[in-house]
Amino acid sequence: MRGWEDASPLPEIATVAAFSLLFLPAPEFSWTRGFLYPFNGPSWSLFFELVANLIYGFIARYLTWLVLGVGLAVTALLVAVTVLRHDGGGPGWLWSQFDAGLSRVIYCFFAGVAVYKLRDVVKLPALPAWASVVALLAIFAVPAPGLLRQAFDAF
Repeated sequence: MRGWEDASPLPEIATVAAFSLLFLPAPEFSWTRGFLYPFNGPSWSLFFELVANLIYGFIARYLTWLVLGVGLAVTALLVAVTVLRHDGGGPGWLWSQFDAGLSRVIYCFFAGVAVYKLRDVVKLPALPAWASVVALLAIFAVPAPGLLRQAFDAF
């Protein structure tokens, strides 16, 4: 891993390791290059999922359709703002993209909650499995350059 030569061996590495063991984002040091989880990159996504689950745990009993709808509208707006701010959203694995990672996961998590709640309201006919593959290929095939790409990604 590049950057190790800049680390103060014991204090900084021990601090990052302690934060990692607690599944918390690491503080910024010169050698971490702004990564939330320099020892295990994919952990950033799991961290934001844990935050979304924690929020859901606190508000689940109050989650009416009105609250869910307003929450989705607000988080969709936050996603749009971060997509424009970070030129395509920024994945969220850097401290400078923390807002992008959080808004993306919160919106997607609660959109999934809404889809789950819809199962009692809307009954859709079953589709063959190949239809989902065709839909996914169609999504990947959409050419969307520049700002159109950002809008497509946000959608």
